[in-house]
Amino acid sequence: MNGDNDKLKVYLEHRAALINYAIPLTGSRDAAEEVVQDAWLRFARANMPRQPAHYLYRIVRNLAMDLSRRLNLESRYRHDQYDANLEWMAPAPLPEPERSLLNEEQLSEVAKVMATLPENTRKALEMHRLGGARLQDIADALGVSTSSAQRLVHQGMVKVALHLDKANRSGTDH
Repeated sequence: MNGDNDKLKVYLEHRAALINYAIPLTGSRDAAEEVVQDAWLRFARANMPRQPAHYLYRIVRNLAMDLSRRLNLESRYRHDQYDANLEWMAPAPLPEPERSLLNEEQLSEVAKVMATLPENTRKALEMHRLGGARLQDIADALGVSTSSAQRLVHQGMVKVALHLDKANRSGTDH
């Protein structure tokens, strides 16, 4: 039973430092606290290692990396599902001359709204929608987090969509 008390003592002595260590790995204090709590559960079941504090830090690092991978995978899945769910909204194909004219008009409208976007939003949207870049690549290029890159792309897409909707409505009113 003394081993359990020793484990608890080591955990409590290092808990605050473990949370501070986990915050940059997870991106938030809440997630860091959850990771540290999960680390305690694993640590409590394990045999007492020779260097218990080092072992706790390794558990926290591994759990944080697992969390990061899972969140990235979920984010990609949600993004793919979002795109797939919108396919049913696509209009029926137009004959070639009308389609060409409509494409030119829409491209002109897209260019107009893109010129009004903040620089990072414009770059993120161009990289993602025109260059096919992944959110992580965009985040790296712009020096922001992956969630910020996703937000920038989303904001840009919303502004373009709203502008196109407004342009389509004013074009059909005449």
